[in-house]
Amino acid sequence: TDRDRDYDTTACNPASTPWPSLPCCDSDGSGPRPCIIDLEFEYTNDTGEFTLGLRDADRIYAFDIHGEKMTFSQGSVSTPYKNGVKVFDYESKTGVLIADVSDGALIDECSIGSGYAYYTKRDHYIVDTENYHLYAKYMYSINLNDMTTALVENTESEKDLLDSTGAKTYWLDNRLSPEELSYHIYSFTTDGSAAERLDLLSDAPATEFDVYGQSMLYSIGYSAMVLKSFETGVETLLTDTPQEMYYPRISDKYATWLDLSESISTYNGCGKSLVLYDRETEKADYFKKSSGTDDHFALDLWGDWMLYYECHDGISGQEFCCDSNADGDIYIYHFPTQKSWQLTDSPGARWDAKMYDHLIVWRDGRYNPDNRPATHDIFGIDLCLHPELKDYFESCKGGAAID
Repeated sequence: TDRDRDYDTTACNPASTPWPSLPCCDSDGSGPRPCIIDLEFEYTNDTGEFTLGLRDADRIYAFDIHGEKMTFSQGSVSTPYKNGVKVFDYESKTGVLIADVSDGALIDECSIGSGYAYYTKRDHYIVDTENYHLYAKYMYSINLNDMTTALVENTESEKDLLDSTGAKTYWLDNRLSPEELSYHIYSFTTDGSAAERLDLLSDAPATEFDVYGQSMLYSIGYSAMVLKSFETGVETLLTDTPQEMYYPRISDKYATWLDLSESISTYNGCGKSLVLYDRETEKADYFKKSSGTDDHFALDLWGDWMLYYECHDGISGQEFCCDSNADGDIYIYHFPTQKSWQLTDSPGARWDAKMYDHLIVWRDGRYNPDNRPATHDIFGIDLCLHPELKDYFESCKGGAAID
Protein backbone atom coordinates (compact mmCIF):
# COMPACT_ATOMS: atom_id res chain seq x y z
CA THR A 1 0.00 0.00 0.00
CA ASP A 2 1.29 3.44 -0.92
CA ARG A 3 1.33 5.64 2.17
CA ASP A 4 3.37 8.44 0.64
CA ARG A 5 2.14 11.74 2.00
CA ASP A 6 3.37 13.76 -1.02
CA TYR A 7 0.40 13.41 -3.35
CA ASP A 8 -1.64 15.97 -5.23
CA THR A 9 -5.15 16.23 -3.81
CA THR A 10 -6.46 18.64 -6.46
CA ALA A 11 -5.37 17.24 -9.81
CA CYS A 12 -7.62 14.61 -11.38
CA ASN A 13 -5.62 11.87 -13.05
CA PRO A 14 -7.80 8.82 -13.81
CA ALA A 15 -4.78 6.81 -14.97
CA SER A 16 -3.46 6.78 -11.40
CA THR A 17 -6.73 5.36 -10.00
CA PRO A 18 -8.35 1.91 -10.06
CA TRP A 19 -10.84 3.36 -12.59
CA PRO A 20 -8.78 4.86 -15.46
CA SER A 21 -11.76 5.03 -17.84
CA LEU A 22 -13.86 7.29 -15.60
CA PRO A 23 -14.11 11.03 -16.38
CA CYS A 24 -13.27 13.72 -13.86
CA CYS A 25 -16.09 15.56 -12.13
CA ASP A 26 -16.22 19.26 -12.95
CA SER A 27 -14.57 21.40 -10.31
CA ASP A 28 -17.96 22.56 -8.99
CA GLY A 29 -19.21 18.98 -8.63
CA SER A 30 -21.31 18.95 -11.79
CA GLY A 31 -20.79 16.76 -14.85
CA PRO A 32 -21.31 13.08 -15.66
CA ARG A 33 -21.98 10.32 -13.14
CA PRO A 34 -19.99 8.40 -12.07
CA CYS A 35 -16.95 10.66 -12.03
CA ILE A 36 -13.73 11.07 -10.08
CA ILE A 37 -14.12 13.77 -7.40
CA ASP A 38 -11.59 15.50 -5.17
CA LEU A 39 -12.37 14.68 -1.53
CA GLU A 40 -9.56 16.86 -0.12
CA PHE A 41 -7.87 13.96 1.67
CA GLU A 42 -5.30 14.96 4.27
CA TYR A 43 -3.51 13.48 7.27
CA THR A 44 -4.23 15.49 10.41
CA ASN A 45 -1.53 14.31 12.82
CA ASP A 46 1.45 11.96 13.21
CA THR A 47 -0.55 8.94 14.43
CA GLY A 48 -2.09 8.24 11.00
CA GLU A 49 -5.37 10.12 11.51
CA PHE A 50 -6.88 11.50 8.29
CA THR A 51 -9.97 13.28 7.03
CA LEU A 52 -11.81 13.36 3.72
CA GLY A 53 -12.55 17.06 4.16
CA LEU A 54 -16.34 17.06 3.79
CA ARG A 55 -16.75 20.56 5.26
CA ASP A 56 -19.84 21.25 3.12
CA ALA A 57 -21.68 18.21 4.47
CA ASP A 58 -25.02 18.81 6.11
CA ARG A 59 -25.16 15.20 7.23
CA ILE A 60 -23.31 11.92 6.78
CA TYR A 61 -26.18 9.46 6.52
CA ALA A 62 -24.19 6.22 6.42
CA PHE A 63 -20.71 4.85 5.69
CA ASP A 64 -18.85 1.54 5.52
CA ILE A 65 -15.40 0.11 4.84
CA HIS A 66 -14.11 -3.08 3.22
CA GLY A 67 -10.39 -3.55 2.62
CA GLU A 68 -9.03 -0.18 1.48
CA LYS A 69 -12.30 1.00 -0.06
CA MET A 70 -14.96 3.01 1.71
CA THR A 71 -18.43 4.17 0.78
CA PHE A 72 -20.56 6.89 2.30
CA SER A 73 -23.74 8.82 1.61
CA GLN A 74 -23.58 12.53 2.22
CA GLY A 75 -26.00 15.43 2.35
CA SER A 76 -24.60 18.78 1.25
CA VAL A 77 -25.63 22.40 1.56
CA SER A 78 -23.79 23.40 -1.61
CA THR A 79 -24.93 23.41 -5.22
CA PRO A 80 -24.34 22.06 -7.81
CA TYR A 81 -24.85 18.81 -6.00
CA LYS A 82 -21.65 17.25 -4.71
CA ASN A 83 -23.69 15.20 -2.26
CA GLY A 84 -24.96 11.67 -2.79
CA VAL A 85 -23.18 8.32 -2.60
CA LYS A 86 -19.40 8.12 -2.98
CA VAL A 87 -16.70 5.45 -3.01
CA PHE A 88 -13.20 6.25 -1.75
CA ASP A 89 -10.05 4.24 -2.46
CA TYR A 90 -7.52 4.74 0.33
CA GLU A 91 -4.54 3.41 -1.63
CA SER A 92 -4.85 5.94 -4.46
CA LYS A 93 -6.61 8.60 -2.32
CA THR A 94 -9.29 8.74 -5.02
CA GLY A 95 -12.99 9.46 -4.63
CA VAL A 96 -15.77 8.56 -7.06
CA LEU A 97 -19.14 10.31 -7.03
CA ILE A 98 -21.56 7.54 -8.01
CA ALA A 99 -24.93 9.31 -7.89
CA ASP A 100 -26.15 12.65 -6.58
CA VAL A 101 -29.54 13.80 -5.31
CA SER A 102 -30.22 16.54 -7.84
CA ASP A 103 -33.61 14.92 -8.49
CA GLY A 104 -34.55 15.50 -4.83
CA ALA A 105 -34.59 11.80 -3.90
CA LEU A 106 -32.52 11.21 -0.79
CA ILE A 107 -29.79 8.56 -0.75
CA ASP A 108 -29.38 7.47 2.86
CA GLU A 109 -28.13 3.90 3.47
CA CYS A 110 -24.96 2.39 1.98
CA SER A 111 -22.59 -0.54 2.50
CA ILE A 112 -19.58 -2.09 0.75
CA GLY A 113 -18.31 -5.64 0.26
CA SER A 114 -15.55 -7.32 -1.73
CA GLY A 115 -16.89 -6.75 -5.24
CA TYR A 116 -19.95 -4.59 -4.85
CA ALA A 117 -21.27 -1.69 -2.82
CA TYR A 118 -24.96 -0.96 -2.25
CA TYR A 119 -27.10 2.05 -1.48
CA THR A 120 -30.77 2.84 -0.98
CA LYS A 121 -32.65 5.73 -2.54
CA ARG A 122 -36.05 7.05 -1.56
CA ASP A 123 -38.44 6.68 -4.49
CA HIS A 124 -41.89 7.71 -3.23
CA TYR A 125 -44.06 7.85 -0.13
CA ILE A 126 -45.86 4.79 1.17
CA VAL A 127 -47.36 6.83 4.00
CA ASP A 128 -47.51 10.62 3.78
CA THR A 129 -49.33 12.38 6.61
CA GLU A 130 -48.64 15.54 8.58
CA ASN A 131 -46.84 13.66 11.34
CA TYR A 132 -45.85 10.38 9.74
CA HIS A 133 -43.81 9.51 6.64
CA LEU A 134 -42.71 6.15 5.29
CA TYR A 135 -40.84 5.74 2.01
CA ALA A 136 -40.43 3.07 -0.58
CA LYS A 137 -36.65 2.78 -0.72
CA TYR A 138 -35.10 1.01 -3.70
CA MET A 139 -31.70 -0.67 -3.47
CA TYR A 140 -28.95 -0.26 -6.07
CA SER A 141 -25.66 -2.11 -6.52
CA ILE A 142 -22.32 -0.57 -7.51
CA ASN A 143 -19.88 -2.77 -9.41
CA LEU A 144 -16.54 -1.76 -7.88
CA ASN A 145 -14.61 -2.76 -11.00
CA ASP A 146 -16.24 -0.24 -13.34
CA MET A 147 -18.56 1.75 -11.01
CA THR A 148 -21.70 0.89 -12.96
CA THR A 149 -24.95 0.77 -11.00
CA ALA A 150 -28.02 -1.45 -11.21
CA LEU A 151 -31.40 -1.63 -9.48
CA VAL A 152 -31.44 -4.83 -7.40
CA GLU A 153 -34.40 -4.46 -4.99
CA ASN A 154 -37.59 -2.50 -5.71
CA THR A 155 -39.95 -3.95 -3.12
CA GLU A 156 -42.45 -1.35 -1.90
CA SER A 157 -40.87 -1.08 1.56
CA GLU A 158 -38.32 0.77 3.65
CA LYS A 159 -34.79 -0.65 3.70
CA ASP A 160 -32.41 0.35 6.48
CA LEU A 161 -29.04 -0.60 8.04
CA LEU A 162 -27.34 -2.17 5.01
CA ASP A 163 -24.48 -4.55 5.81
CA SER A 164 -22.41 -6.23 3.08
CA THR A 165 -20.09 -9.12 3.92
CA GLY A 166 -18.51 -11.04 1.07
CA ALA A 167 -21.16 -12.32 -1.34
CA LYS A 168 -24.16 -11.39 0.83
CA THR A 169 -25.95 -8.18 1.73
CA TYR A 170 -28.23 -7.77 4.75
CA TRP A 171 -30.75 -5.11 5.71
CA LEU A 172 -33.83 -4.26 7.77
CA ASP A 173 -37.08 -4.32 5.77
CA ASN A 174 -40.73 -3.62 6.63
CA ARG A 175 -42.22 -5.42 3.59
CA LEU A 176 -44.49 -7.57 5.81
CA SER A 177 -46.23 -4.41 7.04
CA PRO A 178 -45.12 -1.56 4.75
CA GLU A 179 -47.33 1.05 6.43
CA GLU A 180 -45.73 0.46 9.84
CA LEU A 181 -42.28 0.80 11.40
CA SER A 182 -42.06 -2.97 11.85
CA TYR A 183 -38.84 -4.42 10.46
CA HIS A 184 -37.32 -7.84 9.89
CA ILE A 185 -33.87 -8.83 8.61
CA TYR A 186 -33.44 -9.89 4.98
CA SER A 187 -30.52 -10.85 2.77
CA PHE A 188 -29.63 -11.83 -0.76
CA THR A 189 -26.44 -12.92 -2.55
CA THR A 190 -24.71 -11.06 -5.36
CA ASP A 191 -25.73 -13.81 -7.82
CA GLY A 192 -29.25 -12.39 -7.79
CA SER A 193 -30.97 -14.81 -5.43
CA ALA A 194 -34.33 -13.73 -4.01
CA ALA A 195 -34.35 -11.95 -0.66
CA GLU A 196 -35.03 -14.18 2.34
CA ARG A 197 -36.03 -13.35 5.90
CA LEU A 198 -33.46 -14.33 8.53
CA ASP A 199 -34.91 -13.45 11.97
CA LEU A 200 -37.27 -16.36 12.60
CA LEU A 201 -37.19 -16.75 16.39
CA SER A 202 -40.02 -14.30 16.95
CA ASP A 203 -42.70 -12.42 15.04
CA ALA A 204 -41.77 -9.30 17.00
CA PRO A 205 -39.83 -6.73 14.95
CA ALA A 206 -36.05 -6.87 14.73
CA THR A 207 -34.49 -3.52 15.54
CA GLU A 208 -30.71 -3.77 14.96
CA PHE A 209 -28.21 -6.39 13.80
CA ASP A 210 -24.58 -7.11 13.00
CA VAL A 211 -23.03 -9.87 10.88
CA TYR A 212 -19.60 -11.49 11.07
CA GLY A 213 -18.75 -14.53 8.97
CA GLN A 214 -21.37 -17.21 9.56
CA SER A 215 -22.97 -15.52 12.58
CA MET A 216 -25.44 -12.72 13.22
CA LEU A 217 -26.33 -10.91 16.44
CA TYR A 218 -29.65 -9.07 16.42
CA SER A 219 -32.03 -7.41 18.84
CA ILE A 220 -35.76 -7.96 19.19
CA GLY A 221 -37.71 -4.93 20.35
CA TYR A 222 -34.70 -3.44 22.20
CA SER A 223 -35.11 -5.97 25.03
CA ALA A 224 -33.58 -9.24 23.77
CA MET A 225 -30.36 -10.25 21.99
CA VAL A 226 -30.33 -13.26 19.66
CA LEU A 227 -27.31 -15.06 18.21
CA LYS A 228 -27.92 -16.84 14.90
CA SER A 229 -25.66 -19.37 13.14
CA PHE A 230 -26.05 -19.30 9.37
CA GLU A 231 -24.40 -22.73 9.14
CA THR A 232 -26.96 -24.50 11.33
CA GLY A 233 -29.86 -22.06 11.24
CA VAL A 234 -30.04 -22.19 15.05
CA GLU A 235 -31.08 -18.98 16.82
CA THR A 236 -30.13 -18.67 20.49
CA LEU A 237 -31.66 -16.16 22.90
CA LEU A 238 -28.77 -14.60 24.86
CA THR A 239 -30.77 -12.12 26.95
CA ASP A 240 -34.40 -11.49 27.72
CA THR A 241 -34.83 -8.75 30.32
CA PRO A 242 -37.04 -5.67 30.75
CA GLN A 243 -34.06 -3.32 30.38
CA GLU A 244 -33.35 -1.64 27.06
CA MET A 245 -30.47 -2.98 24.93
CA TYR A 246 -29.01 -1.53 21.74
CA TYR A 247 -26.13 -1.63 19.28
CA PRO A 248 -25.30 -5.33 18.79
CA ARG A 249 -21.80 -6.07 17.49
CA ILE A 250 -20.21 -9.46 16.82
CA SER A 251 -16.89 -11.10 15.87
CA ASP A 252 -15.73 -14.71 15.81
CA LYS A 253 -14.87 -14.66 19.54
CA TYR A 254 -17.02 -11.97 21.11
CA ALA A 255 -20.32 -10.14 20.97
CA THR A 256 -21.22 -6.80 22.53
CA TRP A 257 -24.22 -4.60 23.14
CA LEU A 258 -25.11 -1.72 25.43
CA ASP A 259 -27.80 -1.64 28.07
CA LEU A 260 -29.46 1.09 30.13
CA SER A 261 -29.71 -0.89 33.37
CA GLU A 262 -27.72 1.74 35.27
CA SER A 263 -29.21 4.80 33.58
CA ILE A 264 -30.87 7.48 35.69
CA SER A 265 -32.52 9.01 32.62
CA THR A 266 -33.55 6.52 29.93
CA TYR A 267 -35.64 9.27 28.31
CA ASN A 268 -32.43 11.07 27.35
CA GLY A 269 -30.63 7.83 26.51
CA CYS A 270 -27.71 8.50 28.84
CA GLY A 271 -26.12 5.95 31.14
CA LYS A 272 -25.06 3.32 28.61
CA SER A 273 -23.07 0.32 29.88
CA LEU A 274 -20.93 -1.85 27.58
CA VAL A 275 -21.76 -5.57 27.86
CA LEU A 276 -19.20 -8.10 26.57
CA TYR A 277 -20.26 -11.66 25.71
CA ASP A 278 -17.57 -14.34 25.35
CA ARG A 279 -18.73 -16.76 22.66
CA GLU A 280 -16.42 -19.55 23.92
CA THR A 281 -17.50 -19.47 27.56
CA GLU A 282 -21.03 -18.26 26.74
CA LYS A 283 -20.78 -15.73 29.57
CA ALA A 284 -21.78 -12.05 29.53
CA ASP A 285 -20.42 -9.38 31.84
CA TYR A 286 -19.90 -5.63 31.90
CA PHE A 287 -16.74 -4.43 30.19
CA LYS A 288 -17.51 -0.82 31.17
CA LYS A 289 -20.36 -0.06 33.57
CA SER A 290 -22.04 3.34 33.59
CA SER A 291 -22.34 5.43 36.73
CA GLY A 292 -25.78 6.41 35.51
CA THR A 293 -24.90 9.51 33.51
CA ASP A 294 -21.79 8.55 31.51
CA ASP A 295 -21.75 6.41 28.36
CA HIS A 296 -19.68 3.40 27.29
CA PHE A 297 -20.47 1.25 24.26
CA ALA A 298 -18.70 -0.78 21.60
CA LEU A 299 -18.53 0.68 18.10
CA ASP A 300 -17.09 -2.30 16.23
CA LEU A 301 -15.27 -5.61 16.65
CA TRP A 302 -12.49 -6.93 14.44
CA GLY A 303 -10.51 -10.06 15.30
CA ASP A 304 -8.73 -9.42 18.61
CA TRP A 305 -9.79 -5.76 18.66
CA MET A 306 -12.73 -3.74 19.94
CA LEU A 307 -13.48 -0.09 19.22
CA TYR A 308 -15.43 1.56 21.98
CA TYR A 309 -16.75 5.00 22.89
CA GLU A 310 -16.60 6.96 26.11
CA CYS A 311 -18.18 10.38 26.64
CA HIS A 312 -16.35 13.06 28.57
CA ASP A 313 -18.76 16.00 28.50
CA GLY A 314 -22.54 16.28 28.44
CA ILE A 315 -24.66 18.04 25.84
CA SER A 316 -25.02 21.80 26.13
CA GLY A 317 -27.93 22.41 28.49
CA GLN A 318 -27.72 18.84 29.82
CA GLU A 319 -24.17 18.79 31.18
CA PHE A 320 -25.12 16.25 33.84
CA CYS A 321 -25.90 13.64 31.19
CA CYS A 322 -23.97 12.13 28.31
CA ASP A 323 -25.52 10.57 25.22
CA SER A 324 -24.53 9.84 21.62
CA ASN A 325 -24.35 13.53 20.71
CA ALA A 326 -22.18 14.56 23.66
CA ASP A 327 -18.44 15.17 23.46
CA GLY A 328 -16.73 11.80 23.49
CA ASP A 329 -13.76 9.87 22.14
CA ILE A 330 -12.92 6.57 20.48
CA TYR A 331 -10.72 3.97 22.15
CA ILE A 332 -9.33 0.68 20.89
CA TYR A 333 -8.90 -2.42 23.08
CA HIS A 334 -6.70 -5.45 22.40
CA PHE A 335 -8.18 -8.57 24.00
CA PRO A 336 -4.98 -10.71 24.21
CA THR A 337 -2.95 -8.02 26.05
CA GLN A 338 -5.91 -6.27 27.73
CA LYS A 339 -4.49 -2.90 26.65
CA SER A 340 -6.44 0.17 25.56
CA TRP A 341 -5.40 3.20 23.51
CA GLN A 342 -7.25 6.48 23.05
CA LEU A 343 -7.52 7.24 19.33
CA THR A 344 -9.22 10.66 19.38
CA ASP A 345 -8.94 13.70 21.62
CA SER A 346 -10.94 16.70 20.41
CA PRO A 347 -14.30 18.43 20.99
CA GLY A 348 -17.46 17.20 19.30
CA ALA A 349 -19.35 13.96 18.93
CA ARG A 350 -18.03 10.79 17.33
CA TRP A 351 -20.40 7.94 17.99
CA ASP A 352 -20.18 5.68 14.97
CA ALA A 353 -17.06 3.88 13.72
CA LYS A 354 -16.11 0.92 11.49
CA MET A 355 -12.89 -1.11 11.52
CA TYR A 356 -11.33 -3.27 8.80
CA ASP A 357 -7.90 -4.60 9.72
CA HIS A 358 -5.61 -1.58 10.26
CA LEU A 359 -8.06 1.01 8.88
CA ILE A 360 -10.75 2.68 11.00
CA VAL A 361 -13.26 5.31 9.87
CA TRP A 362 -15.82 7.27 11.87
CA ARG A 363 -18.17 10.26 11.82
CA ASP A 364 -16.60 13.22 13.57
CA GLY A 365 -18.15 16.49 14.75
CA ARG A 366 -15.03 18.43 15.81
CA TYR A 367 -15.54 21.15 13.19
CA ASN A 368 -19.18 21.66 14.16
CA PRO A 369 -19.35 20.96 17.90
CA ASP A 370 -22.52 23.04 18.34
CA ASN A 371 -24.47 21.08 15.72
CA ARG A 372 -23.66 17.58 16.89
CA PRO A 373 -26.69 15.61 15.63
CA ALA A 374 -26.54 16.93 12.06
CA THR A 375 -23.02 17.72 10.94
CA HIS A 376 -20.26 15.14 10.81
CA ASP A 377 -17.14 14.86 8.72
CA ILE A 378 -15.55 11.54 7.81
CA PHE A 379 -12.35 10.93 9.75
CA GLY A 380 -10.22 7.82 9.96
CA ILE A 381 -6.92 6.42 11.12
CA ASP A 382 -4.35 4.17 9.48
CA LEU A 383 -2.92 2.10 12.33
CA CYS A 384 0.08 1.26 10.15
CA LEU A 385 1.14 4.86 10.83
CA HIS A 386 0.41 4.71 14.55
CA PRO A 387 3.72 4.44 16.48
CA GLU A 388 2.31 2.18 19.21
CA LEU A 389 -0.10 0.02 17.20
CA LYS A 390 1.50 -0.62 13.81
CA ASP A 391 3.45 -3.69 14.95
CA TYR A 392 0.24 -5.53 15.91
CA PHE A 393 -0.91 -5.87 12.28
CA GLU A 394 0.62 -8.24 9.73
CA SER A 395 -0.75 -6.05 6.94
CA CYS A 396 1.50 -3.20 8.13
CA LYS A 397 4.69 -5.19 7.59
CA GLY A 398 6.49 -4.71 4.30
CA GLY A 399 3.71 -2.59 2.82
CA ALA A 400 1.35 -5.55 2.51
CA ALA A 401 -2.14 -4.73 1.21
CA ILE A 402 -5.33 -5.90 2.91
CA ASP A 403 -7.93 -7.97 1.11
